[in-house]
Amino acid sequence: MSSITQNYKAAFEILKKKPILLWGLSLLSNFITIIVVLFGGIPIITIPVALVLQASLSVLYLKGVRGEGVETKNIFSGFSSLKQAVHVAGGMLWMELWILLWGLIPIVGIVFAVIKVYEYAFTPYYSSPAPKSEQWTPSRSQRR
Repeated sequence: MSSITQNYKAAFEILKKKPILLWGLSLLSNFITIIVVLFGGIPIITIPVALVLQASLSVLYLKGVRGEGVETKNIFSGFSSLKQAVHVAGGMLWMELWILLWGLIPIVGIVFAVIKVYEYAFTPYYSSPAPKSEQWTPSRSQRR
């Protein structure tokens, strides 16, 4: 298990090696998301595509923290197969739906929504595929 300082060191190593690449990939992903949302036309297609791009960017950051190389193709890792893209988009849409529902509660809804944003912050990592060596399957005792 890695500590927080090790994670920061790994992230800063990636940032030191290729700062322009990491910032550029973040800007490129956000630019593509904005273009898709503005010019996509059909919301039932553009919203899931934007959410999959958002999840792919989160996985790109995770690769940076792990010390793995980051590449431009990682922005589109959520689209490697249709099944995977649907899975990631569904997870992200489910997260957004629950945050919206918590936010609709009168008076204290905004506070609950902010709390839920932090609670659901790891949804992109759970819905994105893990490398084959890291796939996790819950045992019967953990499901209870």
